[in-house]
Amino acid sequence: MKTALSFVVAVIPGFATADCTTESAFLRAAFESRNYTITRMDEVTNNQGSCEVDDIFLEQGAVTLRIAHAKWRLEGLEALTANEGQVSLNADVTDLVISPRTDDRWVTYMLTEQNRRNTIDITLSATWDFPDGTLEVAALDVDLPGDNRVVYAFRVTGATQPLLTGDPAALQAVSLEHMVLEIENRGFADALILGPLITSLSDVPGAPETVVEGTKRDLRALVSNLPGDVFGTDTKSALINLISAGPVPWGEVLVQIVPAPTIALAPFFEAALLPVTPDSISALFQGGQVKVSFIEDTSQN
Repeated sequence: MKTALSFVVAVIPGFATADCTTESAFLRAAFESRNYTITRMDEVTNNQGSCEVDDIFLEQGAVTLRIAHAKWRLEGLEALTANEGQVSLNADVTDLVISPRTDDRWVTYMLTEQNRRNTIDITLSATWDFPDGTLEVAALDVDLPGDNRVVYAFRVTGATQPLLTGDPAALQAVSLEHMVLEIENRGFADALILGPLITSLSDVPGAPETVVEGTKRDLRALVSNLPGDVFGTDTKSALINLISAGPVPWGEVLVQIVPAPTIALAPFFEAALLPVTPDSISALFQGGQVKVSFIEDTSQN
């Protein structure tokens, strides 16, 4: 994280008056820093203050990504150096397609054809205010193929300018004010769940159905032991229903973290090395609550 922040600090002076060409170079660097190879990318154009580009092709390992159209508007970067004002980012990704690649050209062709209509659209709206350091993602909306969707939003305070330098002390001031996660799964997440699940349970003796049911039973017991001041009765009931509908539950899940009035985030990083107990979980949330609801879709059972 510190390296990434140092990179941001290094590019800010030239980026404060950036145009679409500069921003597209930054976009390329961001992709490459995640080990993506850009095999094709059309020229970035400026459309009334918004940057737009068509046909971005990326490769990483055995996966190819194609983005038909991307549009973004980044404003106020001078606030990062002036420590006053607001940085805002609004972005849209249209028709993102993810396709596996293999050594067999015909298998790769088949997979590409199977996935070409499975498009993903993404919308992001975010702001960062200085000097108080209010960082808000108003919406990260990922519209997945079929009736599948992920929507995420959060707001933190105390994300001030020293955080950009990697100063560990700056993290102590960051607090969560709001967080919401909505997930609609009707098939898209099945493979994402089953792959890691099978990997983690494959060495456990017994029939897969028996092993999975035993795991679900253990998870329900774990939920029952969560601290009641953080996870209320309705939330525990929703989590138990979610687990019982597994291993690949279909339906809609809503997760909210409700601070009272804020939750300092630094203790969460420190807690990674400490034993997890109901009391320690309760202390982490500092009077806040986690609220979960689950509406199961049984239409395809």
